[in-house]
Amino acid sequence: TICVAEGRAWLGKKQHTGRMLVDGKGLGDIDDMVIRDRLRLSGDGVVIILLVIDDQTGEIFYGPDIISRGFVFEDNETILDEAKQQVLDLLSGFGKLEHMEWSDIGSDIKRRLKRYFYRVIDSGPLILPIIIPV
Repeated sequence: TICVAEGRAWLGKKQHTGRMLVDGKGLGDIDDMVIRDRLRLSGDGVVIILLVIDDQTGEIFYGPDIISRGFVFEDNETILDEAKQQVLDLLSGFGKLEHMEWSDIGSDIKRRLKRYFYRVIDSGPLILPIIIPV
């Protein structure tokens, strides 16, 4: 910093210059994973998979419902319908869902859809499976 006052000039305290990332009320120290997810969101969009499963029987009460934001393709509806079928095929391959860990199911859905979207649209949206056991 260059300080000027009353006809004099001197070097002051060093100041941070360059890019500064703001996250809500916080400045600067943002986790690398947050930055990576935001870059992916801005470029490739997000796909949310909502699934409600009976905690006791493993029966699917609702879904999978697929919501996409941030990408539009000519054949968007067909792509999302096929993504839904990918999730259903994956779930049917598990057999009894009541014996599964929900986090494992979410990870498998994420992996399957990541491969699907790269194959079909050559893009990698952020994939967020939301599994609600009731």
